[in-house]
Amino acid sequence: MLEALFASRVRVKLLTLFMTNISERFYGRELAQRLGEHFNAVWQELRNLEEIGLVKAEEETRRKYYVVNTAFPLYPELRALVLKAQASTAAPVAAPAHAPRPGEAEKPKGAEFIIGEVD
Repeated sequence: MLEALFASRVRVKLLTLFMTNISERFYGRELAQRLGEHFNAVWQELRNLEEIGLVKAEEETRRKYYVVNTAFPLYPELRALVLKAQASTAAPVAAPAHAPRPGEAEKPKGAEFIIGEVD
């Protein structure tokens, strides 16, 4: 759903990860591995998001970590949009094929019976 609104699949994945893990900070290569994307594509999108102020970069021991900027003006709306899109695409839980009737014990799997002669 969000892919239709945003031009970049990588940006959607980053937004989803940042908006669902607001207190975590991520290292660039870690993000590429978690998202299953090429590092260069992730790095480009991180630059874009940092440029507009949605993510902040923190340098520590020669590594750059990224964290969502909760003071970003559109943060509440973006987070709500991501969470709503995530909820609407979640797979519904399927009901069991046969729910046991009151007083009826549920059969364990593999409890079929063979009627007839067995050699």
